[in-house]
Amino acid sequence: MQPFTVEEINAILDAIDPSFAPLVLCAVSTGLRLGELLGLQWQDIDYGKRQIRVRRTYWRGRDYVPKTPRSRREVDVGDQLLGVLGGLARARFGGEPPVPAAPVFLSQRGHHVNLGVFRERVWMPALGQAGISYRKPYALRHTFATLLLAQGQSIPYVSAQLGHSSPTMTLNVYAKFLPQERRESPAKFEAQLHGRGNPAVSLNAR
Repeated sequence: MQPFTVEEINAILDAIDPSFAPLVLCAVSTGLRLGELLGLQWQDIDYGKRQIRVRRTYWRGRDYVPKTPRSRREVDVGDQLLGVLGGLARARFGGEPPVPAAPVFLSQRGHHVNLGVFRERVWMPALGQAGISYRKPYALRHTFATLLLAQGQSIPYVSAQLGHSSPTMTLNVYAKFLPQERRESPAKFEAQLHGRGNPAVSLNAR
């Protein structure tokens, strides 16, 4: 598992075919699996709550119900992604509201995205142009998770966003990416005890 750095993500977004940039941005901003991204419909975007609802996954020409109850989830999203998706809707539907059950992400010809074609003709050339060693698109999901952990988000929250079966699974997968404890924490802890005039601290210090 090798997540991308923020610099690498920006380089990929600069290099990739512009018609697929919203897909990549959504992937790294939500941690959705590729099948979940391709199953995303306009009715699943809640601009008011600033969330994306994961209700289905698309695989080999069909929509499927997510494999576990926790996979059916609401993922928090930011204003940048919502703005990009709103722009995509305006470009596709003009001034009319999006068709609720229409897929959000389509190929350049207006069809469902073929994952094999996407990897070979879009993803791999973008990585090459950006000078980044090959990683599967799934690395975008790992990037999302590790960035949340670096921000100090809790394991249960990250687990819920990813749709993992349990926080334990999330911890097992991403434990090595947790921020390391600062070495000065013991000194700060002792300073707090001493500052309160703890008699045990004074007795032990003699």
